Amino acid sequence: MPDLVVAGPCGERSFLEYLRPQARADVARVDLGGLTFCEPLGLVAVAALVDRATDAGRVLFTSPRSLSVARYLSRMRLGRVLTDLGVDHDLPTVQEHRQDGVLVELTAFAESSDVERLAAMVHDTLQPTDRAATGSSPPRKSARLAACCSPSPTAESAC
Repeated sequence: MPDLVVAGPCGERSFLEYLRPQARADVARVDLGGLTFCEPLGLVAVAALVDRATDAGRVLFTSPRSLSVARYLSRMRLGRVLTDLGVDHDLPTVQEHRQDGVLVELTAFAESSDVERLAAMVHDTLQPTDRAATGSSPPRKSARLAACCSPSPTAESAC
């Protein structure tokens, strides 16, 4: 299992660059100390790497130095994943609140019914903005902003 040492943003274009040969056979190192931004793909890849590494031995996890990045990872439930896998970490505890349509937190899947639940969640999130599903274009942001800035009483009430 390779070590992961992140220095910068982590995502589709950069994740593989941060993989290093494993320094110790009995410990995998996952060092997010230099993480500055984490794309969803990077978040899932980190969780999958930790999951696989715990099968092979112990994981030494280092949290991001940036508190805002560490809080984001916590909101996305990486801390919960690490705890469930028995990995010590110091990611901050954050109060969770539903972010339907904005954030989709890390979720473990063990059964085929879990995959169906994920598919339904993705569909429900994307359906309102999917032109093929709705048969129309989603409202443009500039049009919504213009309506909110309009002096018309009906436009103001829509904001």
